[in-house]
Amino acid sequence: MQAFQNAAAAFCIACICAEVTALLTGTGWAGRCIKAVAGLYILVVLFRLAPGVKPELKSAMEAVPSSVHIQSAEISILQKAQERLESSLRTECMQRFGVPIELDITLTQEGQTVQAGSAVFTILSECTDAEKQQVAAYLQEALGTASVREMQEEVG
Repeated sequence: MQAFQNAAAAFCIACICAEVTALLTGTGWAGRCIKAVAGLYILVVLFRLAPGVKPELKSAMEAVPSSVHIQSAEISILQKAQERLESSLRTECMQRFGVPIELDITLTQEGQTVQAGSAVFTILSECTDAEKQQVAAYLQEALGTASVREMQEEVG
């Protein structure tokens, strides 16, 4: 961290000196040359200190627990995908069969692959057994899983 502080101090001092010199000499040719030399000095100092700064920055970055943030972001993305999938399938069932349903999909992840593990649906209106079977068959096909079952809505 000391090397980084030295680089920052050198940078600040060079900038202040360049501005003060430019104010004293004006914005003519001499002022521009002094600013250019100060800029080169800043670059030289930074490049000379850069090898000493790299290990310090690397050790500081190792202390940050990035896996926690990645996992929570991954879970959030999976939850949003699940919600969108449920919503689109509810809409599709309403359009295809005229049957409003409530749907609960469980996504499973194996390595880099995410798939529907199971689905439970509840039909929210009166319908025939044939319509229930059509909805179940459609959900099985759409989700690519045989684990689709109907939850009986409790009355009372």
